[in-house]
Amino acid sequence: MKNHKRKLKRKKKFSSLDKFNLWLDSHKLLAFLVDFIVLLTITGLISIVFQVIILIPSPYKHMYYMFPLYCNIFLIFARFYAYYLREVCSTKKNFKDYLEPFLYNCFIFIIHLTIGIGTPTHHVLPSLLSLDHRYIWFPIATYLVFFTVAALMILFMRYIEKKRS
Repeated sequence: MKNHKRKLKRKKKFSSLDKFNLWLDSHKLLAFLVDFIVLLTITGLISIVFQVIILIPSPYKHMYYMFPLYCNIFLIFARFYAYYLREVCSTKKNFKDYLEPFLYNCFIFIIHLTIGIGTPTHHVLPSLLSLDHRYIWFPIATYLVFFTVAALMILFMRYIEKKRS
């Protein structure tokens, strides 16, 4: 009787992405290497695109001015990879959770604007106020655009949810 019930059970069909994620879950070292290579590739592609392909005036190519843009573009692709392709998050996926890290742009902006980012002895990114005032509009605008777009999208989604219920 038990054998008969086993034969009636249908195997759950997995997509190729689910199969790949299950395989990576059982091979942790390879999963780490795949994740590392993907994130390194994303970083390389972003820097190639912004340094070579897109024609940006030379003062803006300096890392002091491009850091917010690099960081946010990297976050878009890395979050997409981890959240949708690798399924690192075990909770139910929704777009609000995807946008959440972009809300921290306001805090990073205030820190980068006033004291800079780095250690007391070695500043990785100096304060924006200490840089050339002709060019600091670009990082400021980048921080504000990514924060504003994420905040407005989250507020709009909350409004739609409230309207439905």
